[in-house]
Parts: sequence; C-alpha cells; structure tokens
Amino acid sequence: MPIDTPVGPPKTSKTATKTTAKTSNKTAERTEALNGIGSLTQAGLIASKQYADAQAVGMHWPKIADELASLANSEAVIARFVDPLIKAGPYTALAMAVLPLVAQIGVNHKAIPAGTLGTMPGDVLGAQMELAVQKQQIEMRQAQQESQRQLDDLQRQMAEASDSADVA
Repeated sequence: MPIDTPVGPPKTSKTATKTTAKTSNKTAERTEALNGIGSLTQAGLIASKQYADAQAVGMHWPKIADELASLANSEAVIARFVDPLIKAGPYTALAMAVLPLVAQIGVNHKAIPAGTLGTMPGDVLGAQMELAVQKQQIEMRQAQQESQRQLDDLQRQMAEASDSADVA
C-alpha cells in the first residue's frame, strides 16, 4: 500500500486538474490492462488444474495491478512495461472469449479433460445439438402441416363459394 505523504501545498490550478484527470484516466487504463493479464494467468492456472494458485491470483492480483498502475505514473521504467498492455487489452478480452471455445473443442477431441474452464463432455454437447436439430425438424414439419391444412381449408372454401355462385 503506498504511503501518501503530501509534499508542498496541493495544486489547484486548471492545469493541475487536467493533469490529474489525465493521470487518473491513464491509471484506470493501466489497471484494466494489468487485470486482463491477471485474468489470462488465472485461466491458464485453471486449465492446468492449479486451482489454489488460480484463487491466489484472483485474490491478490487486483491490488498488485492497482499498485503497478499507480507506480507507472511516477516511474517511467514501469510505464514502459505497462503501457503496451493497454493496447493489448482488447486482444486480451478476445483471448478470454475464445479460450472456452478452444478448450471445449479440445475436450470434444479428447485432448483435454472435461471440466477444464467450464467445459462439458463432448457427448453431452452432441446430444444437446442433436435434440435441438430434431426439435427444429418437428417444428418445421408441424408448420408445413399447418400451412397445408390452411391451404386445404381455403381451397375448400373457394370451391364452396364457387358452387354456391353457380347455384345462384
């Protein structure tokens, strides 16, 4: 935890306010980027079944990210390490979104065990998809039958209307 010891009087000029806002925004961006790295690390640990380490990262990494982001405001060496991560942030989010799909495909092909990163056994997913396809086929047949019934009714009504017109 940083120790806040003010040096000199606080700045109150407009420039100081703009600088503080810029620094605060940069700190938030840095923190978010560092937390993305923590999430990737945690996912890797979960994938390798190192649950205690994954939990430790989840518990402690956010504070480390906060402190590193704050330190980067005053230490150029840290900023040079952290700032490129800001640009990688969207890619980190994409990697986190893709990771469960890749893991599930690995499970489906028996390359990794089911349960890794929330995956399910491949045969369960296969059965779910087969069920969904069969339900869709039934719904299409029912829709076709209903359309045919309505068409038959209209044709019958047209024939009746035509017969009554011929009689009149």
